[in-house]
Amino acid sequence: MSRVKDDIKNNEYLPVYLLYGEEAYLREDDRKQLLSALVKPGDNLNFSSFSGSGTSAGEVISLARTCPFMAERRVIFVKDSEWFNGACPELLEYLSSPSDSTVLIFDEAKVDKRVQTFKAAVKMSCAIEEAPMKEDRLRRWIAAYCQRQGKKIEDNAVEMLVARVGNDLNKLSLEMDKVISHAGTRGTVLEQDVDQMCLKTPQHRVYDMIDAMAANKRSDAVSIYYDMIMLGENPFGVMSLMEKHFRQLYAMKEMMAANASYGEILKASGIFKSKFRLFQSQAARFTKKQIAGALEDCVRLEQDSKQGRLDASLALEMIISKYSEKEG
Repeated sequence: MSRVKDDIKNNEYLPVYLLYGEEAYLREDDRKQLLSALVKPGDNLNFSSFSGSGTSAGEVISLARTCPFMAERRVIFVKDSEWFNGACPELLEYLSSPSDSTVLIFDEAKVDKRVQTFKAAVKMSCAIEEAPMKEDRLRRWIAAYCQRQGKKIEDNAVEMLVARVGNDLNKLSLEMDKVISHAGTRGTVLEQDVDQMCLKTPQHRVYDMIDAMAANKRSDAVSIYYDMIMLGENPFGVMSLMEKHFRQLYAMKEMMAANASYGEILKASGIFKSKFRLFQSQAARFTKKQIAGALEDCVRLEQDSKQGRLDASLALEMIISKYSEKEG
C-alpha cells in the first residue's frame, strides 16, 4: 500500500506532501485521493488551489499559516510551482516549521534533488516519487485495473499490452478501456482483443524495423520506417528511438559476453522481461562491432541533420541500408 493510501486509511496526514516524478497518472491518482479524503464538497473557505510558476510563494505560505474556518484542516493544492527547482526562501522556512492545521499538497512534474527545498521535503519524509513502474508491478497494475471493471486478463494479453503500449499509465489506461470494451460480456480479456484494438507504439515499430535490418530485409525495414512517417512520426524521433534500441542491444551484448546473470542483463540494458528473448535474438544477429557502429552513425548523422548538412530522412535510410546488408 502506498504512503498516501496508508495515511487516508489511518486518517493521519502529513502537513506537506510533495508528489513528484515522471509518472503523471500516479501523481494525479494520489492527488485525487488526498483531496477526496480531505476536502468536503463545496468547502471553498478551507480549500485553495494554485498552478504555475507565477504563483506567489508568499501568498501560499501566508494562507498556509491561516487557521481553518470552522474546520479541522485547511487544504492547499499547488501544481507545477517550480519551487523545488531553485531557491524559494519562503517555502524553505515554512518546511522547517509547517502549520499543524494545514495540509499543503504539491504536484511537481520536475524537481532538482540538489536544491534546499527538495532536501527539506525529503528530511520531512513527505517527498513521494511517482516513477514509471517496473514490469512486475506493471503486470499487477494491469490485472487490478481489469479486476476493478469486472474482468480478468490472460497473460498473453498482458504481454502484448506492455509490448505495444509500454509503461506510460495514462496511455495504458486509455488503451485498456478500449480493450475491455471490445471484450464485451466476456469475463476475460484475450490477446485477440489487444491485437485488434491497440496500435503498435513507435518503440514497437522501431523494434520491428531493426528486426528486419537484423534479418537483412532492407525493403521491409524501409517500408516500416515510411509507415511511421505516414503516421506522423518525426524522423528525429525515430532516430532517437533507434539509438536507444541499439544502446540496449549493446548493453545486452556486453553483459552476455561477461557471462552476466539474467537479472544483471535486464538491469544493465533496461529491457523488460517480456522482451528479453526478442532482444536476445536480435543481439545474436549483430556483432558487437556492428552495434557500436550503428550507435556512432545514429549520433553523427543526427548531428549532421540538425546542422543542415544532411536530410534527416536520408540519414535514416543510410543507417537502415548499411545495417541491413551486414555480410558486406
